[in-house]
Amino acid sequence: MAASTPSLSNIHGRTPLRAAPSGVEVSFSPAPQEVEAISSFPSAAVPLAQHKEVGPYLDARTLTGFSQYKYHAIDTSPLSIYVMKPYLNFLVQRMPMWIAPNLLTMVGWLAILSTSVITWYYDPDFSLREREEQAGDIIVPRWVWFYCAFAQFLGHTLDGLDGMQARRTGSSTPLGELFDHGLDSFGTFVQMLAAATAVGVSPGSDVPITALMLVQWSIQLSFYSTHYEKYNTSILYLPWSYDVSQLGVAAIFLVTGLNSVSYWHVPTLLFGYRVTPLLLFRNTVHTAAIVSMVMSFYRIYEHRHSGGFCKYSFVQGLAPLSTLAFTFGVFYLWKETSDDFVQHPRVAAVLMGVVFSNITCRLIVSQMSGFRFNLINRLIVLLPFCWLASMSNLFDQTKLFYVLTAFFTLAHVHYGISVVNELCIYLKIKCFTIPYNKNIKRVPLSTDH
Repeated sequence: MAASTPSLSNIHGRTPLRAAPSGVEVSFSPAPQEVEAISSFPSAAVPLAQHKEVGPYLDARTLTGFSQYKYHAIDTSPLSIYVMKPYLNFLVQRMPMWIAPNLLTMVGWLAILSTSVITWYYDPDFSLREREEQAGDIIVPRWVWFYCAFAQFLGHTLDGLDGMQARRTGSSTPLGELFDHGLDSFGTFVQMLAAATAVGVSPGSDVPITALMLVQWSIQLSFYSTHYEKYNTSILYLPWSYDVSQLGVAAIFLVTGLNSVSYWHVPTLLFGYRVTPLLLFRNTVHTAAIVSMVMSFYRIYEHRHSGGFCKYSFVQGLAPLSTLAFTFGVFYLWKETSDDFVQHPRVAAVLMGVVFSNITCRLIVSQMSGFRFNLINRLIVLLPFCWLASMSNLFDQTKLFYVLTAFFTLAHVHYGISVVNELCIYLKIKCFTIPYNKNIKRVPLSTDH
């Protein structure tokens, strides 16, 4: 039951070889990997003619579109092929067969969420570095950073295991890919907030709020570009940056635990210039975002001009970027005309991250169901009005900002839960459990390298 489709994650993407659907033989050779698999609804799914509306977000046409979904991914990352895959193969062979793939996805996401929660507790206003400098000693116990490094690595590991577990247990369905990628989109800002505390970000000093916003947008853009490209080409090109970025965040926590947050602000000579590790980190994030977008546009162009199938025209293919650009524009104007983003940077990051995740999830649903992405949804329509309300004198600005953030968060959580439930009802499955059969045939996982 709990189905997981090819678990391809994020920013980051996920190796198709960690996530191939059941019954699909995949070579694990250390050469560039390409795998195509068709994910179809099981026969237990409700026929279209008998299907009734089961929720507010997925109509019968969209659900039927999921049954036509074809999964096609390409991975050439050396780190994925030579390091992560052998490690994950070793682990998944020892995974109990009754554990549902989506349960692994959720536990991994909760582990990453816990890093943001605990760092928020110790540094609610991004003032940790200043407070430690004034105290002349560390304030956050070292075990916190070591725990965050462990939780980050655990989350990354489980994010790679879920698809492999789906293949072993024969429980792959499109729900798993949607569930995995949806949580990954929500995790982009969660990881950013925890890492920002670890490197001693302090808006208003050496890292103004605009710089923090740009880092968050760059991370989100890197993630979005992968799914935007898939929307246009129906192929998921898995970026090399995924494993590097996830392991890099764990390394950040580890380095901070061994030193302190001030380490990231100590200048060092690099090619004759004095730079800080934090500056290098920021520039790396921005560079990765630019490279991701350029490569996505190039592959879309190449796909179109090489005779590849494109369901949408060039203009129609730009729709997902238009919505994202509009959202970023509203948030930038909001930041320029209100003190909310400066006074409450963590809350602002949550608000931006939730809206981004909602747009991304809708893009993934459109891509997997085969229907055109809608430029407008109810949350996007409300966003500019919320910005205008923040400039009025009719409300307490701080309370309004918190209420709006809570509203958008709950609205997105409702969307996510509803979509998962609607797919579960249609497929007649459960999200976090699978039927256990001790005699189930195990699908062999090749380990030749």
